[in-house]
Amino acid sequence: MKNVIKWIINFIILFLIFAIISSVFSIVQAKLNPQSIPSFLGFKPFVILSGSMRPFLEKDDIILVKHVKAAMIETGDIITFQADEEILVTHRVVDITWDENGNIRFKTKGDANGKEDHQLVREEQLIGKYFFNIPKGGCFAKFTQTYGGIILCIFLPVSLLVLKN
Repeated sequence: MKNVIKWIINFIILFLIFAIISSVFSIVQAKLNPQSIPSFLGFKPFVILSGSMRPFLEKDDIILVKHVKAAMIETGDIITFQADEEILVTHRVVDITWDENGNIRFKTKGDANGKEDHQLVREEQLIGKYFFNIPKGGCFAKFTQTYGGIILCIFLPVSLLVLKN
């Protein structure tokens, strides 16, 4: 029984160390280049803020998006793109077209939406392609930004380290 508890504690400590390292890395990236979205190992995390992709993605899910060339995107893929200066959208590609200059354009639609998005997505708007999601991970991310979350995220690892010894 003691071995199981030690294994669980070690796993939690490793997870928290990884989370702290990735958070510090993202914070440093954001400070050095405030115009770009921070990434870790090429992946950019985003929290889903609406139900437009239900049931595949729910509100408060965290998604990991990786930048790929526009030519690698296929119909049915889920992409995140810059809709305007401050709004990022994650929707499914329902059609791919090219304009008169040979530039690729994506027609997108939220799975839960009744109709396709009005604007075609240009290559330069593409942030990346959906890779993975963490269900309701955004709830934890929001919690860690509160005073209680900060205290818990510091108190828990320190307590585990003390218990381990």
